[in-house]
Amino acid sequence: AASLAAEVATREALCARVDTYVDERLASEGAFAALDKPKEGEKPEAPATAVAAGLWVGNELVGSGLANDLQTRKQLMRAMMRKMLTYAPRTAEGQPCPKTIERGLKRWTSMIQVVSRPDSEQPLDAQAAAHALFEVQGFCSEHGFPEGLLKKIYYALYDADVINESAFAIWKDTDPDAEPTPNKLKALVQANEFLTWLDSATQESGPSDDD
Repeated sequence: AASLAAEVATREALCARVDTYVDERLASEGAFAALDKPKEGEKPEAPATAVAAGLWVGNELVGSGLANDLQTRKQLMRAMMRKMLTYAPRTAEGQPCPKTIERGLKRWTSMIQVVSRPDSEQPLDAQAAAHALFEVQGFCSEHGFPEGLLKKIYYALYDADVINESAFAIWKDTDPDAEPTPNKLKALVQANEFLTWLDSATQESGPSDDD
């Protein structure tokens, strides 16, 4: 219990540092509008890519050894996902909006990928990537599992090639008692349609290249 509590505390501290870092970088690029309004001739994801790359420059975020430390990558993956989910505009009632989150994912894809795959020549780190899914679970739990939100985010993450089949399998199979994020069983129910579709799609296409 003590180790799980320490992990949660570390993640929250790291999340706060990511918030500060990304806010400062985007402010220097023209605030959050930089994500939505690329410069003329620039690819839509370019501003987010620049901020993502900065996470590794001089290991300025959390100190040396970041790219090679799996536990740090897991926590940073969660922190980046939390930032994306928090950034997305809300509905008039203040609830998370699936459509704006899906649009946000298209902008933040490179920022999430650079954490799960620090070396672009290497396969996706499924262990780290799975923790983005735990963060989605926690976010949806905090908001009372809005109708269809979790599965729509999972579809969007998969379609954007941010999370692969192996990472979803790790999330699904992890014992709720071994991971501090609440309401895993309810999340599994919410994700059932997506997981059933993914299982069928995987069987039709054969083994994943990332496995």
